[in-house]
Amino acid sequence: NNSEFVTNIINTLNDKYGNVGYENGNFFYIDAAGKHEIAIEDLNTTNQTFALVNDELVVTDSDGNAVKVAVAEIANNETFVTNLADNSTFVTKLGDNNEFISKVTNNSEFVTNIINTLNDKYGNVGYENGNFFYIDATGKHEIAIEDLNTTNQTFALVNDELVVTDSDGNAVKVAVAEIANNETFVTNLA
Repeated sequence: NNSEFVTNIINTLNDKYGNVGYENGNFFYIDAAGKHEIAIEDLNTTNQTFALVNDELVVTDSDGNAVKVAVAEIANNETFVTNLADNSTFVTKLGDNNEFISKVTNNSEFVTNIINTLNDKYGNVGYENGNFFYIDATGKHEIAIEDLNTTNQTFALVNDELVVTDSDGNAVKVAVAEIANNETFVTNLA
């Protein structure tokens, strides 16, 4: 029972129905004829597509309404970047994708975030000719991404957070409240 989430939905439904309220797990509106329950299934918001469009991840519903998140916003999330850098399955699968490699290796902020993450494990880390390396007293050593050994194991709702956990027990999370409080998400939900 998240009152902020309910309030956001009420505010969105007000645009369509007018005087909207929430009681006993149901939304309703009041007009001159009285109180009327709003049947959620009548809002017809079945997700139809999930796609990458112009550098945004976009979910579009059956009415053509869309919610979006910029790929740049995801790529700049420290937790996401840390777990991505540690995910050898992801890196290995994309290793043969030349377009992806070109985009990643030409994104200095992304490369810098990975270097900063690898510094915790390897020390003096750099990037050159498409490869990460570290330097120690014995010289320069390439970092084999496949040696990082992490594979996504679970994707679940845990204590009001969406959580992806890898084989090493590392997790990335997003609070469902954060999703629920996103104005675009709430607007398109109704």
